[in-house]
Amino acid sequence: MRNGICKFARTGLFLPLSLALAIIAITACTETHVMDDVAGGSSDDAGIVAIKDKEVAGVSQKGPFVSGSTVTVQELDGATLKQTGKSFKGTIKSDKGDFVINNISLASQYAIVEVTGYYRREISGALMQSEKSTGMITLRALTDLSDRNTVNINLLTHLEYDRMIYLMGTGLSFHDAKNQAEAEIFNAFEIQGDFANAEDLDIFREGEGSAALLAISVMMLRDLTDAEFTEFLAKFAADIEIDGKWDDDSSKVEIAGWANPANRYGTIPKVRENIESWNLGTVPDFEKYVRNFWYEIYGLGKCGAEEEGVVSDVTNKGVCDYTFVRDRPNEHIAMNYCYTSGYYICRDGAWVEATDIEKDFYGSGKDDGGEDGEIWEGRVTGRYYQYDEVLNEWMDPYYVWETGMRINTNDEVLAIMGSGCTTKREGEVDTGSDGNIYVCENLRWKIAPENGDVLYGERCVSDVVGRVITGPESDKYYCSLEGWISMTDGWNWSIPKELRFNPDIAYDSITDERDGKVYRTVKIGEQTWMAENLNYADSAKTPSLNGNVWCTNSVLRNIMGSAPTIWGTYMSIVLDTYHTDVGGCTYSWAAAIDSVKLAEDTDNPLDCGFEKTCALTGRVQGICPDGWHLPDNDEWNELFAAVGGIATAAKVLKSQTGWDYNGSGSDDFGFSAIPISKYLDNGYMTMFWSATEKDEISSYLVAMGYSEDLALFVDDYEKHSQYPVRCLKD
Repeated sequence: MRNGICKFARTGLFLPLSLALAIIAITACTETHVMDDVAGGSSDDAGIVAIKDKEVAGVSQKGPFVSGSTVTVQELDGATLKQTGKSFKGTIKSDKGDFVINNISLASQYAIVEVTGYYRREISGALMQSEKSTGMITLRALTDLSDRNTVNINLLTHLEYDRMIYLMGTGLSFHDAKNQAEAEIFNAFEIQGDFANAEDLDIFREGEGSAALLAISVMMLRDLTDAEFTEFLAKFAADIEIDGKWDDDSSKVEIAGWANPANRYGTIPKVRENIESWNLGTVPDFEKYVRNFWYEIYGLGKCGAEEEGVVSDVTNKGVCDYTFVRDRPNEHIAMNYCYTSGYYICRDGAWVEATDIEKDFYGSGKDDGGEDGEIWEGRVTGRYYQYDEVLNEWMDPYYVWETGMRINTNDEVLAIMGSGCTTKREGEVDTGSDGNIYVCENLRWKIAPENGDVLYGERCVSDVVGRVITGPESDKYYCSLEGWISMTDGWNWSIPKELRFNPDIAYDSITDERDGKVYRTVKIGEQTWMAENLNYADSAKTPSLNGNVWCTNSVLRNIMGSAPTIWGTYMSIVLDTYHTDVGGCTYSWAAAIDSVKLAEDTDNPLDCGFEKTCALTGRVQGICPDGWHLPDNDEWNELFAAVGGIATAAKVLKSQTGWDYNGSGSDDFGFSAIPISKYLDNGYMTMFWSATEKDEISSYLVAMGYSEDLALFVDDYEKHSQYPVRCLKD
C-alpha cells in the first residue's frame, strides 16, 4: 500500500487528492527512500537546516505596502512543509514597503514570509486607505532561508505558492519547483527569459525580471477593486496549481482588452508617471511586456523592423477593446463594452489600429496607381477610393488624414458620379445618376444645394459675387462670398440694400449735405418720400443724438449666451449682425424730433422727450436733412390713402424680398420697406417713428409685419425705444 502511494507521488498522479493527503503521502514515502532530513522529496536538496538568530529583510510590493503593514515569518516543518505555529512578527517601516525582522530561529530553513496591509495602486498612484477602499490584501512568499537573508514579497512569490507545493508533492526539489513555477507564471503572460528568483525581484530596480514583475502586477490589477483583485489572485493560483497552465481565456482577453486602450488613451504612461512620482527608485521598462501580452492575445505577434508596415487582422475574435477606466482614491469607474477594430498595422515598432485606407490597400496590388478619376472599392471596408493623377495617389475623399476619422460616410457618391473629383476636375459641375447637381471642390463631390456654391447649375465664385439668379419658382438668389443666399426666403444682411429696391421704379435721389450720404427718393401721390431708412449719426452737429441713436456698422447686435429675465431665470440670446449701410440707424423719439434743437428755439422753446409732453404743432424737421421732415400721423395716413388705403398699405409698401414666411410685399410704389429693427425681429416686421406724440411716455409708430397686408399705428412703445426713420420732403 505504501509503495503504491509513493508511486503515485513520484508519477504526479495525485490530482484527485487533497493537499493534506499529498503531504501525508510524501511523509510516508520518506520512510522507505533515502530522503532522511531532506524536504521537498529530492536528494539534490541540502537537507533540513536549522536557522538560528537570522535577520530577514526585504520589500513587500504590489505597489509597495505602506508603513505599519504587518509582516510575519512563519516556520514550516522541514519534512511536511506544514506550519508549526511558530512565527516572528514585524511591520513595514516606511511607505517603501521595506521591513526587517531580527533574531529569527527556525527548526528548518523553510518558511512563509507574509505581508498584510494597504498598498499603493500603480494605476491611480493612490494610497488605498480611503473610506471607499475595499480593504487590505495579503501576499506571501514560500522561501528557503538557508542561503538568503533577503526575501522580497510580490505577486510572483504569491502566485507560485500553490504550484510549488503541488510540484514538490510530485517529487521535485524546493528549488526546482520554484524555478518551474516562476517560469510557468511568466509564460502565462507571454514572457520568456532567464530571470532572477522572485524573492530577488524589485519593481524599483532595473532588469528584465523586475520589468516583467511590474508588468504582471499592473495587468493583474488593471481596473479591479481590491476585493476583485484578491479574488482574481486566488482564481489564477488555483488555475495553474495542477498543470502549470493558465486556461482562463476570458480573463486573458479581458486583460488584453484593458491593456490596449490603456496604452492608447494614456493609462499606461500614467502608471509610469505615478510610480516615478513615489521617488523609490528606477522604474524598469515594464511597458514592453504589457504590449507584448495584448499583441499575443490579439493574435498579432511580433512587431519589429521586419514587420514594419504589415497590416494584420485580429485572429482572436473574442477580443474586446475596453473603454478608458477612471481609478482614483475615492472613485472607481470601469465602463466596459465590446468593440474590436479588427485590423492593426505595425508602425514604428508598435501595433496600432489601422486606418480604413491602410486596411483596404495593404496587399491590394494598387500600389502602381490608376487613371485619373478611376474608382476602386476597398477590399475590407467596401468604401470607394479615387485615383488622382496629379497627386499620384489613391485617395478616400471623405477621410481626414490628420486623425484617421471620416467626415462623411456617403461613399457611394463616387459610384453616383461614376468618376472621382480630382485635382484636374476642381470646380467642375456635373449631374449624378441620382439627378442631383454636384460640384467638385477640394477633391470631393458635394451636392450643390447643400454646399451653396452651385445652384440650378450656376456657380457662385469670387469673380461673380453680386450676381443674382432667378429659380423656377421665381425665387431669387444672390451670389455672396459665402455662396448663394436666398433673397426671398427671409432676411440676410449680406445682400446689399440696392437689391431691395423695386427694379421697375424710376427713383430720384438726394444728398444729405451734413455727411454726404446719398438716398434714393420716390414720389407717391403728392408726397415725396425717402425710399430707404435714414443713416445719419453726427452727434457733434446734432447733440440730440448723444445716447439716443444706435448706429454702428457691422457689429454684433446681441452676444450669444444668456441673459437674466425679470423672473431671475436665464434665456438664450440670438446672435445677429446689424449693417447700417443696409438698414440705416435707429433712433429714440427724442433723437428723431431733434429735442435739443426744439429746446433751443428762441421763439418757441419746447421741452420734449421721455416722460415729457411737448405738444408738437406744425411740421417737425427733426433729424431729417434740410428740406425734409419727420412725418406725423396725418402725413402717414395721406400715404396710405395714396396707395389704396391702410388695409392693404403694408402689402404694396413692403420690399419684394427679405420678409419671412413669404411675407414680402409687391412694393408697387417703390417705398421698399425692409423688415429690420434693432430688436429681435429682422425678417419679421419693421416700424417707423411718427412725429405725433401720444403722451409723456409714448409716441406713435407705423408698423408693418410679415403676415399682414395692413399697416397700423401703434402707440404703446416708449419714447426711449429705438426705431428707424423715414423722411418726407417739405
